[in-house]
Amino acid sequence: MMHRFREQPERLRLVPTSKQLENRKAFLVRSAGGWEITNHATFTMWASTKVCMSQAEFMSINDAADRCMYDMIVLDAFSVAGDVGEGTSFGVIVTTRRVFQNVTNVVRDQGDELVCATDGTDKLDFEGGPSSTVDPLL
Repeated sequence: MMHRFREQPERLRLVPTSKQLENRKAFLVRSAGGWEITNHATFTMWASTKVCMSQAEFMSINDAADRCMYDMIVLDAFSVAGDVGEGTSFGVIVTTRRVFQNVTNVVRDQGDELVCATDGTDKLDFEGGPSSTVDPLL
């Protein structure tokens, strides 16, 4: 953002510093309802507020300009028991309506060719051979 507003000093003053961003993240982690999930009950409670349970619920928002198209929705939540002494890992499969609609477009258009649609925050990893993966940059 610093680069984006370099010609607009009045807006440049409004861009938070990296220290301010770090402080905000620390505040959110400490605050009630922050990012800290320490047990299965908290994890399940967090995921349950974002679960999309039906196609009708998913399709209830279909205007591309609606900001809810970019809200995170949970498709599945799961836990995996680790080896003895390692504890349990929690997992969640998330998406947005907009990204998931891209998946349906890819499946429809793919045919015999490989088609991959991303929002630009992913990179393709071709070092793994034919079964390449898309690794998130974030």
